[in-house]
Amino acid sequence: GAAAATLVSLPKSKGAAVDGPPFAAGLLTVLKQFHSSHMHEYFAYCGQYVRSFVSDVSTKANKTSVSAEFQLEVTNTLVLLETMCKLGRMERRIVEGYI
Repeated sequence: GAAAATLVSLPKSKGAAVDGPPFAAGLLTVLKQFHSSHMHEYFAYCGQYVRSFVSDVSTKANKTSVSAEFQLEVTNTLVLLETMCKLGRMERRIVEGYI
């Protein structure tokens, strides 16, 4: 569907690509088997991960040396969370509250 078309894999190398929408759907399926607090805890951990990268980059003297790594890791995490919201029919503001 439309949600699946919005996720693009941003691999570190050509052989490392993961098919994003099925991964997001599988993760969402597993998390929905448990209490909703577990999904919110996962969102909180992902938000902490993103914030730690942003904090790390903002404190580095040479910001250009970490920008490629930052962009790849953070972008993949944010795209995964956005895809999970779309597939799970959740409002984006739920995840934004953790980031």
